[in-house]
Amino acid sequence: MKKKKFEYKKVLDVLYWIAIVFVVISSVFVFLSKEDTNSKYKIFTVQSGSMEPEIKTGSIIVIREEEEYLKNDIVTIRVPNGEGETYTHRISEVTNEGKLITKGDANDSADPETISQEDIIGKLLFKIPLLGYLGAFLKTQIGFIFLIIIPSVLIISTEIGAVKKELEILIKKRKNKQ
Repeated sequence: MKKKKFEYKKVLDVLYWIAIVFVVISSVFVFLSKEDTNSKYKIFTVQSGSMEPEIKTGSIIVIREEEEYLKNDIVTIRVPNGEGETYTHRISEVTNEGKLITKGDANDSADPETISQEDIIGKLLFKIPLLGYLGAFLKTQIGFIFLIIIPSVLIISTEIGAVKKELEILIKKRKNKQ
């Protein structure tokens, strides 16, 4: 019986594509997590338990800008004069004047301030539990190494291997012609 030889090329190919997908997804995440993008979609990391058990701390939420927000919608709101701070709560009531009262599911009482439709950044589209911890890690120095350096080295080494292989084929062709 012939023993199968372990093929490093297949492993490198898989790692190469994993790195490519990781870099693309991370780039989209970084772009959409910026408040000042013109996209209707944005990504935020939930940093408190005010919406548990519906949205767990450390989750990533994807929100979409809507024309109108209604009772029971889970929305992300700009904190007035909060220098880019946001929070995500459920609309618990719409007043006769059109003001919105919000409340975190885990909170005992409604938020002290009413808000208007213009204060809302967007409505919850979907959530991914625990992924926010990865996002926070990627913003650290070690995370940067994992996000940029390691995939870059992997991609460059794979490309160098491919160029080397092509050069070897070219050299063999030239030797055979002589």
